[in-house]
Amino acid sequence: MVSTIWFIALPLGLAFILPFRGLGHTKRDLTIIPLVLTIVLGGLLFLFRLAVTSPVLEGFVLDPPLGISFRMGATEFLFLMIVIGSAFLIALNIYGEKNDIFKGYQFPLIFSLFLTGAIGIILTGDLFNLFIFWEILSIAAYLLTTLEGKSRSFEGGIKYLLTGALSSVFILIAVSLIYYSAGTMDMVELGRLIPALPSGFKALIFLCLFIGFAIEAEIFPLNLWAPDVFEASESRAGGLFSSIAVKTAAFALLRLFFVLFGGAEIAGYSFFTVLLVLALATLIIAEFAAFHQSNLKRMLGYSSIGQVALALTALSLATESALTAGLFHLLNHSLIKVLLFSLAAFFIRKAGSESIADFKGMGRKFPVAGLFFTIGALAVAGFPPFSPFASKMAILKALMDGGHFIVLTGILVATVVEVGYYFKVIQVLYAPVEKTEKEKIKPMVLFSWFVPAALLTGLGIYPSVIMKYISLAAGALF
Repeated sequence: MVSTIWFIALPLGLAFILPFRGLGHTKRDLTIIPLVLTIVLGGLLFLFRLAVTSPVLEGFVLDPPLGISFRMGATEFLFLMIVIGSAFLIALNIYGEKNDIFKGYQFPLIFSLFLTGAIGIILTGDLFNLFIFWEILSIAAYLLTTLEGKSRSFEGGIKYLLTGALSSVFILIAVSLIYYSAGTMDMVELGRLIPALPSGFKALIFLCLFIGFAIEAEIFPLNLWAPDVFEASESRAGGLFSSIAVKTAAFALLRLFFVLFGGAEIAGYSFFTVLLVLALATLIIAEFAAFHQSNLKRMLGYSSIGQVALALTALSLATESALTAGLFHLLNHSLIKVLLFSLAAFFIRKAGSESIADFKGMGRKFPVAGLFFTIGALAVAGFPPFSPFASKMAILKALMDGGHFIVLTGILVATVVEVGYYFKVIQVLYAPVEKTEKEKIKPMVLFSWFVPAALLTGLGIYPSVIMKYISLAAGALF
């Protein structure tokens, strides 16, 4: 049987080996390593799916309660599929492009640590090790921000570092309080013990964990740092943040709300209501902010914040249909942002600028790239036949069924704004230009665009292909 431990051991072991094997190859192109790693992890996930039909619990204990446990169920499988699939597409794009900033052993090392942290957060069954993997992910994310080596990259990395440190402090305080009061770190066991805690103490623990996770999930008002980091990072690093780091934070929030604090209240309000209000505020503010951006990476960053908030709005309804819609939208969003951030890297390199105005006529000069960007833009705006249309309709239906008409109206307003700023970019891309040039796109780069575009189209026409697994993932949360 394929063990869950391999999903952690492979990227973590690679991260330990690379500094010793790669010190003499600081300029050598080693971008094949992240690509091979994601292919191997994807193969393991496929074998695991074939061999296992029920949730798996694994782990070991050193001296109770010290130890580590891993759990692989339907929800974990879905998020691993999102993380490994997104990482594969980004790694494929980077390998195909051969950009100098990714040469040497540093990027494969950081990439391996990044995957270790993300996969560990998803698989771990105890709160303390979730914190450890959270730290690994955060440290790797800081380093990814600085890859370009520019002053603004280091500035963005410092902002990420300081904000991440604040997140870690709140999570560590909560972990300490929980262990002091419950004497265990096992999250399933804590789900049975926490409801019996005094309401004020329980609210304090919840707030500390929520603040810690919400910072990385980019929920208002704890997301003011995020647009600066998206702008300061290399575009593919932004794609990793949007498609992987934010999704693991969303998974941590699901654990918080459904495993640890399901049905609990704060100041007379359900924790789910708190999430609903904050997610809606995040969505509306992010979409209006994106409308006014002139920098493509910053615009995509705000768009990412808004779309994850839309998914969290659905998840906060805490019904199986809403959870299914929200999880489907998280999957769609990962595909979209992998595609759009990879295309952003291409356009920025060709234009020598990140300003949207400088991409004038790029869609005519490079029609294939322009077509894929248009597909991504139409998909994120919710146009048929792309899969986000199905997930957004499912979210709206869940809101109508629950009588949340004010929330529904806010989402519709945000969607209109979103359509507006993506169409502005498309208009610039296809503006008339005098000079054209022969399109030169490397096959692997092209393939890294084709796969998410094809999935967005295919899952939009035949959503039933994936909905069975997403429904199982949603049902496993109850």
